[in-house]
Amino acid sequence: MSKADKDESLLKAIEAAEVDSYGSSEYSMDSELSDQRAQAIDAYLGKNTNPAPEGNSQVVSRDLFDTIEWITPSLVRIFAGSDEVVKINPVGPEDEPQAKQETMYLNHMVTKRNQWTQIFHDWCKDALLTKNAYCLAYYDKTKMVEYESYSDQSDDTFALLMQDADDFEVLEHSAEVDEDQQKINEQQYQQQMMQYQQMSQQAQMQAMQTGQPPQIPPPPQMPPTPMLHSIKLRRTEDEGKICMRVLPPERCVIHHSTQNYTLEGCDFFEYWEEMTLSSLRQMGFDVADDIGESGEYRNLSIEDNARDLYHENMSFSSDSVDPAMRKVRVRMAWIRHDYDDDGISEMQYCIVAGDEILFREECSRIPVASIVATPIPHRHIGISISDVMLEIQDTKQAMLRQGIDNLFHANNPRLFVSDGKINMDDALVSRPGGLVRSMPGQEAVFGRDISPILIPNIFPQAVQGMEYMDRLSERRTGVNGVFTGNVSSEVLTQTTGMAMSQMGTAAAQKVEQIARMMS
Repeated sequence: MSKADKDESLLKAIEAAEVDSYGSSEYSMDSELSDQRAQAIDAYLGKNTNPAPEGNSQVVSRDLFDTIEWITPSLVRIFAGSDEVVKINPVGPEDEPQAKQETMYLNHMVTKRNQWTQIFHDWCKDALLTKNAYCLAYYDKTKMVEYESYSDQSDDTFALLMQDADDFEVLEHSAEVDEDQQKINEQQYQQQMMQYQQMSQQAQMQAMQTGQPPQIPPPPQMPPTPMLHSIKLRRTEDEGKICMRVLPPERCVIHHSTQNYTLEGCDFFEYWEEMTLSSLRQMGFDVADDIGESGEYRNLSIEDNARDLYHENMSFSSDSVDPAMRKVRVRMAWIRHDYDDDGISEMQYCIVAGDEILFREECSRIPVASIVATPIPHRHIGISISDVMLEIQDTKQAMLRQGIDNLFHANNPRLFVSDGKINMDDALVSRPGGLVRSMPGQEAVFGRDISPILIPNIFPQAVQGMEYMDRLSERRTGVNGVFTGNVSSEVLTQTTGMAMSQMGTAAAQKVEQIARMMS
């Protein structure tokens, strides 16, 4: 089988695996997983996705935001609170020096060469919000191009710079006479000539007295014309380094057969993103300007639209006047496939743009780590904090809106009026301290001809209902008043120190369980 036939078979295998996967791009617009993630993002960002009828309260409860923002600092402190994030345990005493050295090296790669605090912050927040979260580790070989410009450099400085000419490419070079230095050189030359003439005369006089031939040194030489150099150069470096990158979960495709959240034994994993042709060429790929145009264009997911607060997606598919800046969808896929026809399926890593495989190699594993707040046994997709908080947030939001609406109607009640005795224009205008006049020649009696319709005060009951939902939230997530440091004086006076400590310990255990699953 030729390479073209093997590549075509591999592409068909990838397309088939995509359909039978979580987050499949073909069904992402209407899948339940995408809907749940989009709802969680909307709730976290405080979007009013369930507006009340016009004239009623539109307040949005932010319980999911509060809960996640209280859990995140504890997790960041656990995983990024020290310089030792990674630890290699020795097998025996003879392994201790090497294990210590490897630990120091890996911690340097993770915490110094990468923005580990920011990486873990985004990683754990994805897990708390959108179920599973993914982080890719890779070796970046992208060529780094730097431009340097130097102006008015002396001959010596220019000579030192050109000693490293093998490391850069000269784009522009110009030189002009350094007039200031030229004047200095001429003055020094004239002084040297005067000294030379005096020395010559003295030598000749001594020679006449002694009868010996005069010993005259060679005359001074005019120094070369000093030049000022201006140069522009380009350095191209292969600055390879180990990188870690948090992947948007909605752009990850994982096969349904994956039986745990750690991707162990996963037969297919794919991540896609939009990349410019220039970026692909910087990575070393020889791509044509029309690559990807014949491939199927997939719409943005509903999770992408949920994150789009400031219309960032408007430029997602915009055409650029520069062909090199045109974006194409690039897929990075790991799939078990028998590429060499030996009867055994090996793990293949592929980079696909459009219908063309740009790169393929065999690998031993998928270099992606997956974390989740609450795993479900024998399933890849787990349970997030948003899964247990959205119902509580929606209920509290309904109670809060009803309570605010009750206060509004109690302060602005409807009126019972007798037609013909009350000025209806005055009665229809509701403003503090406003007057309601009687009709000319009529005498209106308050309580009979005009009276407010009493509205029962249910706001205290709404507050009690929200407090009940808060207690339910504490049982589900462990984030209580003791955990957040927000304890009322009533609770402080009615709760013993031992009980307060137990409440704080129970809340910490919930977070520790999440951290244990992530680790």
